[in-house]
Amino acid sequence: MTYAEELGYDYTESLLLQVAGSIAFSVAVPLMARLSDRVGRKPVVILGTLAYGAFFFAYFPPVNGHVLALATVAYVLVNVLMAAPQGCIPAFLGEQFPGSTRYSSISATYQTGAALGGGTAATAATALLLAFDGDPISVGLYSGAAAVVLALCAWGLRETFKVPTAELGSATTADRGAKAAVDAMTD
Repeated sequence: MTYAEELGYDYTESLLLQVAGSIAFSVAVPLMARLSDRVGRKPVVILGTLAYGAFFFAYFPPVNGHVLALATVAYVLVNVLMAAPQGCIPAFLGEQFPGSTRYSSISATYQTGAALGGGTAATAATALLLAFDGDPISVGLYSGAAAVVLALCAWGLRETFKVPTAELGSATTADRGAKAAVDAMTD
């Protein structure tokens, strides 16, 4: 809301933008989670994250243009794209760990990621806007870089959407084969 108000939107308009974005996010999260159940977690997280990061370059012109209808569309779209990774990440991360440590493991990974990425994002974006005299391209570059990091991290995880619950968090056949190859080389 602060950014919109700094651009000249009044309090009601800023609140409207936030509410529209929040509604879009609330509707899109379960839809993206369902999509990940059909096509896989990795494609939804990776493609959604990259689209989200790229969209920041298109997000700022309509918001900065101070046309409420266009700004509302930008807020809705950025929240729909943000819902792609957010709708999948809780299941995707949890499915990486065995049942015996799943709750603690997902808590540690999710909270650490939220603190490092989410907790610092607003401060970093504000600092970039100040450092670059209000030019939002710096925030777009920061968001794009963060999106690439998330996409690479997701790419490095194994796909889990068709793995039976009993096998979640266990070594895959490929993992066991790789381990056997390493063990053979070290013997």
